[in-house]
Amino acid sequence: MSCCRRLGKKNNAPLVDIEKFGNIEAFWQLVQKYTGYVNTDDRPLSDLAAHILITALSQSMPVSALRGLEQFVNDSSKVHCYQLAHEWQRSGDSAGLVDICRHVERELRLVDRFDRVEISMLLKSDTFPAINERILKRFYAD
Repeated sequence: MSCCRRLGKKNNAPLVDIEKFGNIEAFWQLVQKYTGYVNTDDRPLSDLAAHILITALSQSMPVSALRGLEQFVNDSSKVHCYQLAHEWQRSGDSAGLVDICRHVERELRLVDRFDRVEISMLLKSDTFPAINERILKRFYAD
C-alpha cells in the first residue's frame, strides 16, 4: 500500500476497522495517552506520523536541532514514541515505515535541516533514513 493511502483516515484499513468494529474514541484516547498526539477530525494521519517520528527523534537529538518543529514534540512521550518507531523499524513492515518517513522528511523539509546539524548529533540518531544519507554524504564529500 502506498504511503499516501496509509496516511488517509478514510483509506487506512486498520483505522477503518477500529471505527467499524471497535471504539475509535478509545483508540484516539490511547494514542494521546502514549504519544501525546491530540487528534481532531481535520488532522491528517501524516500529522500523527510526524508527531511520533519527530518526538522519537527528540529522544536522541537536542532541542536546538529541532527548532521550529516543537508542535510535533511531546517531551513526556519521547520514550514511548522512540520505542514505537524502533519496534516498527524491526518489524516485517519496515518498508512501510521508510515510506512514511520519506513523506514526513519531504513535508517538513528535514533533509535541509539535517544538512545543517552537526555530524556528532546526527550520529546519535537514526529515526529517519535521511540521517544516515546525510552522514554518508558528508563523509564522502571530505
